[in-house]
Amino acid sequence: MLDRAAARIRAEVNGSLFARLHVLCDDRKLLDSGRDCPRCGDRQASSRAQRHAVAAAVDAAMPGASEAERRTAAEQQLHESVTARAWTKAREWFGHAGARLMTASAKDGVRRAVLTGVHSRADPEV
Repeated sequence: MLDRAAARIRAEVNGSLFARLHVLCDDRKLLDSGRDCPRCGDRQASSRAQRHAVAAAVDAAMPGASEAERRTAAEQQLHESVTARAWTKAREWFGHAGARLMTASAKDGVRRAVLTGVHSRADPEV
């Protein structure tokens, strides 16, 4: 009985992995066929559109700023946007129970670790 249950679970896992193989890609190539991955192309187009939207918003908000200032502000705003989206996905991934378990101090510690490279140099904690 136990062997049959283990075999059934193994078959389900193998089946689900095989079923997912057609959507897995490596270096923008589908693993099952070698064709270009449409999802990677969509993600690239979405990222490009997001960068253009952020740059346009920064240009509108900072008309007298130098190119370097606008670029820095755009990079910071883009980073904040991507970080916020990543936190949203993490909350969805772990569900509400996982989000409740994460304390505010742990979230702040992770945020600081993520933001270290782009965070303001004036912040003494970084």
